Amino acid sequence: AMLLAGGTTLIDLAKCGVAEPSTVIDISHIEGLNAIDVTADRAVIGALARMSHVADNPRVKSLFPAVSEA
Repeated sequence: AMLLAGGTTLIDLAKCGVAEPSTVIDISHIEGLNAIDVTADRAVIGALARMSHVADNPRVKSLFPAVSEA
C-alpha cells in the first residue's frame, strides 16, 4: 500500500510505471496533518502542509530562512 497525500509524486511514479501499488490510502482528509509548528529550535511541518504556506509562514521565514526559500 502507498499513502496518497497531495499525490504529485505517487501519480508521476505510477505514470512512469515505477510505482504500481495494489492499495492507495488517501490521507488528505485527516485533520491536523497540514499543521506548521515552529519554535526557536525546530520546525514541524505536517505531511499535508502546502509548501507555499511553509514558505510564507513568518516564523519559518525568520527562524529557518533556508526552508522558506527551498
